[in-house]
Amino acid sequence: MSKPDFHRHRMRMAPDHPCGTVLIVHGYGEHIERYRPLGERMLAERWQVCGIDLPGHGQSGGRRGHIDAFPEYVEAIEASLGEIGSSSRPILLAQSMGALVALQVALKNQAELSGLILLSPFLRLRLPVPAWKVWLANHLSKSWPTFSLPTELSGSDMTRDPIAAASYDRDPLNNKKATARWFTETRSAQAQVFARANELRLPCLILHGNADPVADPRASEAFFAQIASVDKTLRMLPDMRHELLHELEPDRTRTLNDIVGWLDRHRPASPPS
Repeated sequence: MSKPDFHRHRMRMAPDHPCGTVLIVHGYGEHIERYRPLGERMLAERWQVCGIDLPGHGQSGGRRGHIDAFPEYVEAIEASLGEIGSSSRPILLAQSMGALVALQVALKNQAELSGLILLSPFLRLRLPVPAWKVWLANHLSKSWPTFSLPTELSGSDMTRDPIAAASYDRDPLNNKKATARWFTETRSAQAQVFARANELRLPCLILHGNADPVADPRASEAFFAQIASVDKTLRMLPDMRHELLHELEPDRTRTLNDIVGWLDRHRPASPPS
């Protein structure tokens, strides 16, 4: 039985003479089309922009909210790197769980990348999880890995903007359940990334809202302190929640400008062929 086409839905924008490439990795339960406005802004700055729907997300194949093994996410992004080609060392720009994926990709492929932008990285859960849910996930991960429960995430966890929050809740491509195997695989991936943090040497920008109820901003601070990158920046953003690119104005535009400014300072010395 062949595997489903995990990344059949792609977003790709390319100017005539790109200065470099940005590969976007979306977060858990969402999809790459939510990053089209960001892509259009980067396109205007002459960046080639690429992204896919991760396995089990958006219009990609696979069971919603499930992964047999976390490396399947990593392999999907590595496949995208292969499609971009060796002439370009892209920057990974990743949100939430996508940042966890991006970090695992980076730790395996540092020579093939030129930088990381991590938005609200999901390095530790801040949202309280009842002890019975943790117990259930740990016990069912092997015996019934596809057993799922609601994440109980809502648009109001993502942003203070009521219009953006309502859009998140209405989006039929946003998944709001997670399986037992996804839970245990993700926790294992978080532990692995922390254990190898001092191996990371790439230029790195981390942006995190201090009011994020989903991904713990204190974990971003702890991770930032451990990485070996000489060129590294951490910005904790007052009052902002989980999805920085969907927050209230003027915070949303300020975050976008921070990203574009960092990209401008990290343009490749010679553009990709």
